Amino acid sequence: MYHDGIKPSILIVDDAPENLDLLKAALMEEYTVRPAINGPLALRLALMEPQPDLILLDIMMPGMDGWEVCRLLKQDVRTQDIPVIFITARTGDKDELDGLQRGAVDYITKPISPPVVQARVRTHLTLRHFNREMEEKNRRLCELNERLTDSLEQLSASEDRFRSLVQTIPDIVYKIDSEGRFTFLNKSIERLGYHQAELIGKHFSEIIHSADIQEASLAQVLERVGKGESNPGQKVFDERRSGPRMTVGLEIRLRTRTGQAEAIYELKTIDQQMVNVEVNATGLHDAVGNGTSCRSHQYIGTVGVIRDVTDRQKAQNAFMEERKLLRLLMDAVPLPIIFFESRGRLILSNGAFKQFTGMGDNPPEGVAWRELFAAEDQPRLQSLVTTLLDDPTGDRLHQALTLRSGDGRLRNVDLLLLKCHRSAQAMSTVIGVLVDVTEQRELTVQWSQASGQAEETARKADLASRAKGEFLATLPSIAGIDMARGLRNVGGDRRLYRDILLKFSRNQGGPVRSWHAVWPTGMARVWNRRLTP
Repeated sequence: MYHDGIKPSILIVDDAPENLDLLKAALMEEYTVRPAINGPLALRLALMEPQPDLILLDIMMPGMDGWEVCRLLKQDVRTQDIPVIFITARTGDKDELDGLQRGAVDYITKPISPPVVQARVRTHLTLRHFNREMEEKNRRLCELNERLTDSLEQLSASEDRFRSLVQTIPDIVYKIDSEGRFTFLNKSIERLGYHQAELIGKHFSEIIHSADIQEASLAQVLERVGKGESNPGQKVFDERRSGPRMTVGLEIRLRTRTGQAEAIYELKTIDQQMVNVEVNATGLHDAVGNGTSCRSHQYIGTVGVIRDVTDRQKAQNAFMEERKLLRLLMDAVPLPIIFFESRGRLILSNGAFKQFTGMGDNPPEGVAWRELFAAEDQPRLQSLVTTLLDDPTGDRLHQALTLRSGDGRLRNVDLLLLKCHRSAQAMSTVIGVLVDVTEQRELTVQWSQASGQAEETARKADLASRAKGEFLATLPSIAGIDMARGLRNVGGDRRLYRDILLKFSRNQGGPVRSWHAVWPTGMARVWNRRLTP
C-alpha cells in the first residue's frame, strides 16, 4: 500500500534472527522494513525520521522485553500514535488481553504465517492512514469551527454596530417582507409620531397618504399596466428590483400622528398631517436551489431609506418664486440680458435678448448660448468669454462690437460680461448685457455733421463781417465826401451815389458798376430799395 508514492515503513523487533528474516521476506516487497534485535535499538529507530508507520514487536526478549518497549513507546508523545502489533508464542486469552490493554492494536501468535502477517499489517496500515485522514479532517473542522465562531462573533458585533448606526441616522430606515409588512424600522420613525413596535407587522400603506398609494404600490402599478397603461421606470415603495433599476428619488407624502415625537436630540411637536418625503428602495433576494439553476433568486422583501424633503421642497419653491421674480425683473429691463454656464449651456435670458437674437419666446433647454448669435459673430464672442474665464483676477470685461441681430441687420453694441462664482457648484456663471448703441451712434454722426455745417456758416458769416468792416473802413478815405450826410441823403442825392462809386472805383483800381460788389447782400437789398427811382 502506497501513499503519495512512498512505501510505508515497518519496524520489526525480535531477538531471533530467523524470525526477522521470515518477517522481512514477507513484507519487504510492499514496505520499507527496518529490523531491530532488542528493545533499546527499537526505541532509537522509532524516533528516527522517517518514523515507522507500524511496529511488529516480539514480547519475549532478553533484557528489555516487549511489554516494557510498548510501555515506553506509549509514554513518549513522539511515538505514542504508532500502532504496535505483538508477536508471541503465548496463545492464552489473558496474554492477548494484556497486550491489548498495554496499547497494542493486534496480537499475532507463533509460528508466524506470512499471509496472516501481511493481512494484519495491511489492515492496520489502512486503519492508520484512515485515522490520520480523520485526524486531519477533524483538525481542519476544528479550525473551521473556530473561524466560524470568530466570524459569527464578528458578524454579531458588526450587526450590533450597524443597528446602532441605523438607529442614529436621522432618515427613516425600513425593511418590509414580501407581503409588504414592516419587519424593521429605526427610531427615526418616531419623528412622524409613530412607535417602532406599533408598525411592525403592518402593511406599509398604513403610513402613506391615500392619494399616493396608487403611484407608490407595486400591486396597483401592475394592475394599471395590465390594463394597458405604460409606466416605464416606475418608482415604488415596495421595490423588488435591485442594482441600477432600484427605486431612487420616489417623492410621496406620509401620514403623521399628532402629538409628541422624540426626535434626535429634541422633543418635536408634530402639527402636520402629512410630510413630503423622498424614498430610495431596493429589493432583497435569497438564493433558491443549487448554483446551476437559471432562476436561483427569490424575492424576500425590500429595504429602503425615507428622507424628509419638506424643507427642501419649501426651499425649491422659494427658489422658483425668486427665479420667477428675477425673470419678471429681467423682462422689465429693456437691455438684452443672458445668463449661461461656463461650459456654454444657456440658463436664463430676458425678452429683450430674445427679441435681439430672434430666437423666440421659448429657447430649447440646455442650448449653447453661442448658437443664439449669428455664425459670423460666434468666434469673437467665444474668444471674449474664454478671456474672461481664464483671467484669475478679473471678473468683468467690456467690449464694443458690431453684431448681426435676428433681423439680419448689423447693430453697434456695447457688451458687458460679468463672471460669477457659485459656491454650490464648481463651474462659473457668466452674465452678458448688451447695450444697442446703433441709434446713438447715428445721432452722434448727424450731430457731428450739423456741427460742421454750423461751423462753416459761422466761418462764412465771420468773413462777411470782416468784408463789411473793411469796406466801412475805406469810406472815410474817399476825398470830399461827408459820410454822415451821404448816408442820410443817399436816397435823394443820386449824384452823391455816383461820386461814391467813382471814388471807390479809383481806390479799387478799376471801375465798379454796382455798389453790390462792395456791400453785403442784405444791405444791398435795403439800399437798392432806397435808391430805386
